Amino acid sequence: MSTSLMRPALANRLKGAVEGEVLVDAYARGRYATDASIYQVMPAGVVVPKTADDVAAALAIAGEEGLAVTARGGGTSQCGQTVNESLIVDTSKHLNRILELDLDGRRAVVEPGVVLDELNRVLTPYGLWYPVDVSTASRATLGGMASNNSCGGRSLRYGTMRDNVLSIDATLADGRSLHFGPVDRALSGINETRSDAGLFRDLLALGEREAEEIARRFPDVPRRVGGYNIDALVPNGATNNLAHLLVGSEGTLGFFNRIELKLSPLPGAKVMGVCHFGSFYAAMEAAQHLVALDPMAVELVDRTMIALARDIAMFQPTLDAVVRGDPDALLVVEFSEADEAGNHAKLAALADLMTDLGFAFSHGDRTWGGVVDVVDPALQAAITEVRKAGLNIMMSMKQEGKPVSFVEDCAVPLPDLADYTDRLTRIFEKHGTTGTWYAHASVGCLHVRPVLNLKLDTDVKAMRAIAEEAFDMVLAYKGSHSGEHGDGIVRSEFHEKMFGPRMIAAFKDVKTRFDPDGRFNPGRIVDPPSMDDRTLFRYHPDYKVAPFQTELDWSAYPGEGGGFQGAVEMCNNNGACRKLAGGAMCPSYRATRNERDLVRGRANTLRLAISGQLGSDAMTSDAMHETMKLCVSCKACRRECPTGVDMARMKIEVSAARVKKYGLPLHDRLVAYLPHYAPLAARLRGLANLRDLVPGLATLSQWVAKFDARRTLPVWQKPFSGTAQTSDRGDDKAVVLFVDTFNRYFEPATVSAAIDVLEAAGFGVHLVEARDGKRPLCCGRTFLSAGLVDAARAEARRTADALLPFAERGLPILGLEPSCLFTFRDEFTALLPKDEADLLAGRALLIEEFLADRAAAGTLTLPLKPLGKTVALHGHCHQKAFGALGAVEQALRLIPDLDLKTIEASCCGMAGAFGYHAETYDVSKDMAELALLPAVRAASDDTLIVADGTSCRHQIKDGAAREARHVVHVLKEALGTGVNR
Repeated sequence: MSTSLMRPALANRLKGAVEGEVLVDAYARGRYATDASIYQVMPAGVVVPKTADDVAAALAIAGEEGLAVTARGGGTSQCGQTVNESLIVDTSKHLNRILELDLDGRRAVVEPGVVLDELNRVLTPYGLWYPVDVSTASRATLGGMASNNSCGGRSLRYGTMRDNVLSIDATLADGRSLHFGPVDRALSGINETRSDAGLFRDLLALGEREAEEIARRFPDVPRRVGGYNIDALVPNGATNNLAHLLVGSEGTLGFFNRIELKLSPLPGAKVMGVCHFGSFYAAMEAAQHLVALDPMAVELVDRTMIALARDIAMFQPTLDAVVRGDPDALLVVEFSEADEAGNHAKLAALADLMTDLGFAFSHGDRTWGGVVDVVDPALQAAITEVRKAGLNIMMSMKQEGKPVSFVEDCAVPLPDLADYTDRLTRIFEKHGTTGTWYAHASVGCLHVRPVLNLKLDTDVKAMRAIAEEAFDMVLAYKGSHSGEHGDGIVRSEFHEKMFGPRMIAAFKDVKTRFDPDGRFNPGRIVDPPSMDDRTLFRYHPDYKVAPFQTELDWSAYPGEGGGFQGAVEMCNNNGACRKLAGGAMCPSYRATRNERDLVRGRANTLRLAISGQLGSDAMTSDAMHETMKLCVSCKACRRECPTGVDMARMKIEVSAARVKKYGLPLHDRLVAYLPHYAPLAARLRGLANLRDLVPGLATLSQWVAKFDARRTLPVWQKPFSGTAQTSDRGDDKAVVLFVDTFNRYFEPATVSAAIDVLEAAGFGVHLVEARDGKRPLCCGRTFLSAGLVDAARAEARRTADALLPFAERGLPILGLEPSCLFTFRDEFTALLPKDEADLLAGRALLIEEFLADRAAAGTLTLPLKPLGKTVALHGHCHQKAFGALGAVEQALRLIPDLDLKTIEASCCGMAGAFGYHAETYDVSKDMAELALLPAVRAASDDTLIVADGTSCRHQIKDGAAREARHVVHVLKEALGTGVNR
């Protein structure tokens, strides 16, 4: 491991030279030690540059100190390209500007840290896009994509990055910044005294010298990204584009500063035909015929992926909508013709072709199959999301063995695809494993991953043997061993087998001409280590997790801590949590753009901590506290992380360990024990509310208890004490309303409104009290947020004892505050015996879920009248995490002619007590300002702002000076009548 940067003098020199961050502590370095590959290599340090000048300064200092440099974007590489014992330069946080946009010329110039989806969001209004649509588009940077020569699902039509990069400006190892683009072979117009003339002349000479060997050894398939693109140097007309040599060079030749891209018109309306096959082999045989219809893409989804996706809540509805019967494989064929008639003609031709190939849903066995047409754009987008999440879906297996990337990228000619997949399957079986398959059938590049446990030496040896045999077979088919994801550590050592010794010598000539001292990302493409060197593995030979105690139930996973280890290791580093729009994950990262502040960064830190790689007591350290501090427990990762990493629950464990060691700070104590002292505070509400009325008290509360003086506190009210009529209602028309602490003491009118709505719908409402007759029931959420698991378990027990008799009778248990109600469906399952927890979870519903379900069943009678208003709805994070936001929308749409607009936003930033704390107030506001508060401010004065979360309503009032309402108030208003309680 390189340790040169760890010298304080060198670290200080870097810190003095760059405006951005310089990270040299073990926690930060550990977060950059992995990518989405099987490898872990601890870097010397990390620079997060703010400007191009920062990059130049860091490269200069590294050069003077003899320190290697590795550029990094989203860190989603699957082959180990972005991990090294070097100085990591992270371009994703600040170097993300679009420098030029030429709409008429259909070109853009970007900095390397621009994320693909962010670029396309800018381009879409102009009818343009950048069409290299990789599955990681939500976090893949253009610099990383150019370094990898990325491809994407529609490369059949648009080609690879190489086909869509016009030029690159790069800094070389000697400090020169050069422009690489089209040049004529005579280099006319380039003066011999220019610094680039000699380099360019040598490169073109190499291309001419090696032209015949390149033609002989480079495979003629659409997907070949292995080695350097020295075929770009071969005489082929009057000009060569030297940028194409840099594309796919994995940061080994220079540091990319500016990338000029070729843009394309947005495709028109699309349609999909989901081809079903009863035999995987038959699907692979059919691919070559389907491509003849000139589709935009043909993507494979195999049986394993279908089964795993069905177990992931966010994907299950999509599978239910498009999968017919029990297919062994699907081929999703996408068309985009000039008009609707053209699209439908293609679907008809597809159906005819499947019939001609002998497939029908009425057949059995191998010829069972057919086509399901998909014309709805929303369903098409959902299918695309399932396919793009293929890697993460495959990695969602809750077991020690996982699908491993090392032969996942081979590409063979389409006529050989069926035989290739069949033979590779037999190789897997020979070594005692099976493979998972998906992705780009249209270009013969399938992502296949054998299931292995790389903590075991036997499985590591199996990996090596499978790689050797697989690449021999690919070579025999004249295919490519590296078809999309690049070389990195995992494939570079096989270049000689695939290309021959003369091409390897040519690769080394290129590397030496650009980087004679090996300063840029050494050991990748040329002079690589062995792919099975276990000292480079994430699970290296000394990897071990000692036994430790946890507070919650993690038994669904393997490993120590009752399964906590396995839960943490579910993170495969693919970085879905780095997305900047859509869904809610991960709000803290969206606000800070720090690797520390996202699910992946936290999961990596936890894995390093429990395995002893961060020293003793790492779980309770201040550095771990800082790592977890900005997690708002939104639970978005619970749903949106395709491998199901539940960071909110993991934070409870970290908090519990820290509290046991250091005790509970006053701020956390006041928040945690709110349900206990709330009855007294409400009786003394005149005194309790003085904090925001008397000058100076807010400042004092910040000094004493860390409640930020800029944030108002909830106003204590006369507690809810109403009654509900239940005597003449049978169980089929009765419900239980769980009155949470927040609505009971701060917004009792919301409880009354809920009862009015339910009674207007003809339901009797049970209001349940604790069996001990003392203070009201509580879900325990405040205790969990502080890490007081035993206290939370006691509250759960107390609440369950009161509610279980009603649950056993089959009564729905309704709630108003999402964070409280969903505790019954989430944390209660880790706090209570399984049978009791499952029973309560099965009965617990938000009031909107209950109303929407009854309306869908045709059994709801609720005389709602039009309001003639627009509603802007902000969904609570937990509503999104549990897939309940749709029910909230459906409940509001029960109001005739309501104009409902759902605000596209992540977390509001309040997140319970998070937005009140002096240390997190600013980040809380930053989260809200990303989307929510601007949307609220933009709403007209007569628009109703609706948010079910009490914290959400508080943030909206503080940040936008608008009163937000709970859904039940809007429903009650639409009733036009109601009891005043």
